Amino acid sequence: MTSPKFAVLTVCGLGIGLAAPIPASATLIQEYQSASANFTSLSGAQQTLTFTGFNTSLGTLVSVELSFSTSVSITDQVNNTTGTSQNVGSPTSETATATVTANAGSGATQLSANATLTTPGFSGSVAAGINNVGTASDSDLLSNVASLTSPSTDLTPYIGGTNLITVTVDASGTQGGSVPEFVYTGNAGTADATVTLEYDYTQASPVPEPSSVALLVSGILGFGLIRRRRA
Repeated sequence: MTSPKFAVLTVCGLGIGLAAPIPASATLIQEYQSASANFTSLSGAQQTLTFTGFNTSLGTLVSVELSFSTSVSITDQVNNTTGTSQNVGSPTSETATATVTANAGSGATQLSANATLTTPGFSGSVAAGINNVGTASDSDLLSNVASLTSPSTDLTPYIGGTNLITVTVDASGTQGGSVPEFVYTGNAGTADATVTLEYDYTQASPVPEPSSVALLVSGILGFGLIRRRRA
């Protein structure tokens, strides 16, 4: 589920870095939606997140920003098929290295980032079966941001309906270290991704301040009295 969040920024004058012209003292509204994806595998795992399209009754869409961040963890695994305990990592320590790539969005908002993790070296005895002998993780390993502004970019695809953002995580790994015959090595990994979609827009019709309304009403009444006296 996505939950929209709003922030109000009062802009006085120019110089805010947006391509679309914004009148002096206009109010710029920022609406945020966030969604998360959880991956139990790094082998081309893919998830599609759904976001609500911009509601034009709120005002005029000025810009769209897509951002994502991903935390990744890999585990070095040793599969001992001999049926008895075996020593690994001697003379060269056993390690696992994985290059992880994350992608989010498509087209003009295609985001991509990659990074490499390596587990600490392991030397010691492993029991029969699969053994986890080392882990490596990073809580904010991959992140990126893409911004689109009007009129330089057509923001129509983000108006109304829903926006689907696809997140893909993949990894390629290598193993290193000394292992005896019939003992095999590999790695496994998990990832959590958070995608945020931001709409920046100007209000459709600002509500007049009470003092402005009172001034308008008094002016109309005064005009009516003048006309009545002349009659």
